[in-house]
Order: sequence, then structure tokens, then C-alpha cells
Amino acid sequence: MLDAAERGDWDAVTAGEQSCGRLIDFLKHASLVPIDEAERLECMRLVRKVLADDAAIRGLAQPRLAELDRILRPTPGRMRTHSFR
Repeated sequence: MLDAAERGDWDAVTAGEQSCGRLIDFLKHASLVPIDEAERLECMRLVRKVLADDAAIRGLAQPRLAELDRILRPTPGRMRTHSFR
């Protein structure tokens, strides 16, 4: 997802988020099994990577969100001509 965000492919980022959501739902209902120390350390490494990537994606998205906010914010003397259906 970070690669897609860096390319500005926000549709791919959205698709990745949806896939992650499905995986998270699956994992929430999965049975817990004991893991050894090496597996625990790998899980922690992956969680840290996901959090770092998430922060980087948010940083890349922030300017786009600010621009969207500017576009959608009503200003005095300017009438909205958009319709969202």
C-alpha cells in the first residue's frame, strides 16, 4: 500500500485497505495458538512495519485531504455547483 501511495495510486491504496480490513476481521475470529520466541519477534517486527507504513501513507495523504477540504469548504460569495449522488 505504501508503494501505491507513493505513486499516487489512491484507488490501489483503498483496495489494500479493504483487503487489510478483511484480514483483520479474519484474525479477530481465528483461534490463538502458542508461538515460539522467534515467531513472536517476527510478529512484532511486522506490526512495527505496518505502523510505520501507515504513518507514511497518512503523511502522503495529508496534502490531498487538505486540498479536498479546501475544495469542499464553502466560501462567502461562492456557490457550490457540485452535486453528490
